[in-house]
Amino acid sequence: MNKVKKTHLPKIPRLFYQDIIEVIRKGQDVSSGDGNYLTQVTWKDAPENLQNWCTENICDNIRWGVQSLTANLPKHKDIETECKFLYLVETGGNNVATRYYNDNFDLISEYVLQMNIWYIIDTQTFHDVTGLEPGQTRIAISGRIMP
Repeated sequence: MNKVKKTHLPKIPRLFYQDIIEVIRKGQDVSSGDGNYLTQVTWKDAPENLQNWCTENICDNIRWGVQSLTANLPKHKDIETECKFLYLVETGGNNVATRYYNDNFDLISEYVLQMNIWYIIDTQTFHDVTGLEPGQTRIAISGRIMP
């Protein structure tokens, strides 16, 4: 079963990118989780203009945010999120991979996501993110689908 599905939804206009960077610099982190990996990942509410664009063009009943990742993310399952839309603005490096594991932590699949493409990703299977280059940040627009 595919854990990451590429979609054909419209690209986010570049005019929002400066606002996305500003949210990363100044926005309040509203991440939830067990605290084991929250030092390298943040989830902040998307700026209002991007919230509106995503609501009009992608889905109208999802909470949209800006996710930034500054280091590799260890194996985990997302809390309070069934799956999510993900759109990379920056990859964090050329070989960044999202890897999925079974409950015995055996690797079952690996994906290298591209910028400027919407994906729907499974967040209830153990997964990690590896290959971030030092000094780089992976930046994504994320729409969390709650159970």
